[in-house]
Amino acid sequence: MMLSTPGLATRIRLIGTSPFARYEHLTHKYPQAVNLCGAVPGVPVPPHIHEAVVKAVGDGLADRYGAVPGLPKLQEAICNKLREVNGIPTEPEQIVVTVGASEALSIASLLLIEPGDVVMMLSPSYPSHIESVILAGGRVAYVPLLEADQWRFEAEALSIAWEHSLKEFEREPKVLILCDPLNPTGSCLSWESLSEIADFALKHELWVITDEVYEDYCFEGNTHFSLGCIQEMRPRIISCFSLSKAYAMPGWRVGYLVADASLSRSAVTIHDQVAVCVPLASQYAALAALSTPKEWLSGVRETVISSRQALVEGFSRLKFFLLAQPTSGLFGFPAIRGASGSVQFVEQIAEEAGVLLFPGLGFGPSGEGHVRVSFGVQKGVLEEAIERLNVWETRAPE
Repeated sequence: MMLSTPGLATRIRLIGTSPFARYEHLTHKYPQAVNLCGAVPGVPVPPHIHEAVVKAVGDGLADRYGAVPGLPKLQEAICNKLREVNGIPTEPEQIVVTVGASEALSIASLLLIEPGDVVMMLSPSYPSHIESVILAGGRVAYVPLLEADQWRFEAEALSIAWEHSLKEFEREPKVLILCDPLNPTGSCLSWESLSEIADFALKHELWVITDEVYEDYCFEGNTHFSLGCIQEMRPRIISCFSLSKAYAMPGWRVGYLVADASLSRSAVTIHDQVAVCVPLASQYAALAALSTPKEWLSGVRETVISSRQALVEGFSRLKFFLLAQPTSGLFGFPAIRGASGSVQFVEQIAEEAGVLLFPGLGFGPSGEGHVRVSFGVQKGVLEEAIERLNVWETRAPE
């Protein structure tokens, strides 16, 4: 819905009511509903993170402004992680610590997108990616995934979207926003697909922004690959990451971007204007998080896999949902049978079944007719939600 308050800038009127605002409305309207919209694993933060923050605060290290790009120790720790995990050789000057990956993605959009520019993105797409393009004055050319084959990417879709941009917008796309692992579909790109995307981007001289916040959650032998590990891509890519998902710490609001030094210097300029710096307490939490033993994350992943199995088995018994098994991330994206629209369906489910789901319409045109369901919750919460949906279905008309 387009907002119509007099005096608002066109960019905010074009966005309208955010899907997340609708979700917040439902949480307040139905406080007893079981929430399956969460985007983090249902586990506590590792205790050493809290301990590190308490020490930093007690030592007076969190009371002042910090360096705009981030604590030097944190930048170095991020560099080490990028080299070891993502295969991206990085120096500290290429790192900007941000207020979550959301700020990193917004900075990247403001750096690269000018009014009228066309931005390609896989569809369904994360709502904030769509909105960041609109805020920057850009327009979206969607690259649809194949739902019939578990939301598989086909390289031909890039060429089709390119031609569509030429016809509809009368200009070539400038930027590609790539979310992998994919939110909301729960799928991930193979190395072959990533290589095809890189070849296309290089051929057409596209800038690329990546969202890799679910990099730690790939299943069934699937592996996350960073586009930035391809040497030829590095001058034209801004890669965005988060600590929220891996370490269950979204409230600390720490993400980061990595880019060529010339790009990162410009990113610091925007970051300085909108945030100055990430709160130092949060940065010390992030520094501690990056020292978390790998065994802890392996244990979290096993917990998530168990919840995912409960989701798949539970939804297979529900007649109003058709769910393909997610292979990454923390979500399933089932089709809904017989519903007139996902927004109305979600409101109905909240009121009649007492379960909160996320409407697919918020993820772009190919998201309509679906809902996003999180298995990043405690297994008991998930089982309660499935039981409520099962009871609701026994009462619902065919």
